[in-house]
Amino acid sequence: MNKMHAGCGELRVSIGDIVISVAGDNIDSSRIDNAYRAFITESIPEVRLKLHYQRGICQTKSRGERVFDSSGGWSMFKRNGSYVIKTTSGEAVLDSGFQSGDIYLEEEEEQAGLFLSYPMDELLMINLLAGQRGVMLHACGVKYRGKGIVFAGISGAGKSTTANLWKTKKDAVVLSDDRVIVRKINSQFYLYGTPWHGDALGFSAQRAPLEMIFFLKKAINNSTEVIAPVDAASRLIVHSFAPLWNKIGTEFTLDFCAELFQKVPAYELSFLPDESAVDFVRSKL
Repeated sequence: MNKMHAGCGELRVSIGDIVISVAGDNIDSSRIDNAYRAFITESIPEVRLKLHYQRGICQTKSRGERVFDSSGGWSMFKRNGSYVIKTTSGEAVLDSGFQSGDIYLEEEEEQAGLFLSYPMDELLMINLLAGQRGVMLHACGVKYRGKGIVFAGISGAGKSTTANLWKTKKDAVVLSDDRVIVRKINSQFYLYGTPWHGDALGFSAQRAPLEMIFFLKKAINNSTEVIAPVDAASRLIVHSFAPLWNKIGTEFTLDFCAELFQKVPAYELSFLPDESAVDFVRSKL
């Protein structure tokens, strides 16, 4: 990785084995969020971005045709073959493959040391994965004795509880308690951690072969029920981040989820939110 120096620098992070380079003024690795530091790498980047700080981003020229409005602080536009992502803190202008472009942040963001701010970072990854690379899931991911386990669930289903139960266990690593990535590499599905954690503050740059997927359901005892592949794919789609603004990317996400369960078993996990749930899951491995 290029050495940092006054006025200019470069930062590279590897998330889901996708290496992203951000270069620009005053990038300082010592100021970024601890979660991101775990993903710093010196590998050759697949994605190259330039960062600019400026005042009055909202005054920039037309962003083109609006293709999606989240109603939650960000919108996406298409202009001359490029995509423009507008958030409350900045704007990104990216090529059609999301592999190069420019990020513009308001000047005040510079003091916070931000180089990819939410939701810009996650939106970038969602689009990169949709380009035949994989999917991001709203789920907790655990690596236990080299095996990857996904615990999927809506908010309140028990992802943070599950992460807190596992993170003190020997031979276990919480890859993330809120966002994980699944990719297929040479016919093997792998589970990756991300820096985008939840309340349990679980994150890791490690990966593991994906062994099982559990759909969480709090209960008064621990039990599992096998879910058929077709039903499992339908349920996982609810927990995936499909690029709804991109028909081809959305179709890839749907096909990926269907293919995943031809190799990876799925279960509904009714669990008691205490230590017994961990022992119960370990007995299934």
